[in-house]
Order: sequence, then structure tokens, then C-alpha cells
Amino acid sequence: MLRTQLLQAMKTHEFDAFAVSSATAGCGSSFLAMNLAFSMAKQKNLRTVLLDLNLGHPSLAKRLGVPETVDDFSAFGGTMDIPRKVVRLGENLALGYTTHAINDASERLQNVSNGGIIDQVRQVLQPDVIIADTSPILRSDELIALAPQLGGVLLVADGQRTKANEITAVETLLKDRTRLIGVVLNRGKGA
Repeated sequence: MLRTQLLQAMKTHEFDAFAVSSATAGCGSSFLAMNLAFSMAKQKNLRTVLLDLNLGHPSLAKRLGVPETVDDFSAFGGTMDIPRKVVRLGENLALGYTTHAINDASERLQNVSNGGIIDQVRQVLQPDVIIADTSPILRSDELIALAPQLGGVLLVADGQRTKANEITAVETLLKDRTRLIGVVLNRGKGA
């Protein structure tokens, strides 16, 4: 159901890239981003790219069993050789990843000389859908740096931990930068 709602929102608002994030760590945004990517990939007419842009704490490669390599996003700074930073997970699904934490991730994401990582992926791979798993919004400014390249953000809230004022703070940070596509409640009481 979420996949269908997202695809409809993407068509209505004419965007191809969105982030999955949370206000704070441990809410399940990486898990949701992965599952959304696999769900989108079930649509044979959609080429989907999942990007692990939680550069301070990358986890997707490990979760998906992709071997460590030095030729991942941790080396990006200027123009990147995108095809060498991506691994195929299926016929129409690819993963752009890093296995090493990047200390200056926000600065690299804001580097205008590289044209923006989302824009580079869009240009080189020509996917229909780009899903970016990002750092928690209230922990770093990485998502704010990516915002101009995104059509929106899908926020994951933990029903046991996320506070209403944290969601309000996220809404305030995203205002005038990108749209809040929706909020997904994870681990809701009674679920």
C-alpha cells in the first residue's frame, strides 16, 4: 500500500527521488528504505536505485550482504565514477553504498562541484525511482544538504520513542526546502 501511495505522489508532484529518514536514530528508516526498494523493484517497468546516504553510520551494504570495498561512496568528493559505486541487487534494482563512515559527509553532500550525488545517479543510471536512506534529521544536516535534489522526505517515527516535538522540529527544518511526503509509524502501541 505504501509503495502505491508513494508512486502516486511521485507522479502527481513530478519527482523521482525521495529520502527515507527519521527524527532520531533507531526508528527503522533503513529497514523501511530497503523494503520499499525491494517492493518498487517488483514492478518490472521501474528501475530503482537505493542509496545508502546515512554516511555517518552506513548499514545497508552489511544488511544486504554486500562485501566491503574501498570503491564505494566513502571516496566521493568531486566527480564520481557512479557505475563503480553501485552493485546490482536484481534485474531492476541497484544499491549505491558505502561501508565506511564519512566524517565530513555534510560537506561532501554540499559540494557543488560534484553536481550533487542524486543528480549524478540520475544522469548516469537513469533510474525511475531513487530512494535515499539518510541520517536522522535531528542528528546532522546531511538531509538538509540533499534537500534541493529530492522531491520529498518520508519520515519514519517510532511509536515507542519519537516525540511529537521531534516531528514538529523536522517539519520546521524541511519547510521551504522539500516536502514531507508522509509519516510512517513504526512500532506503534498495540501493533
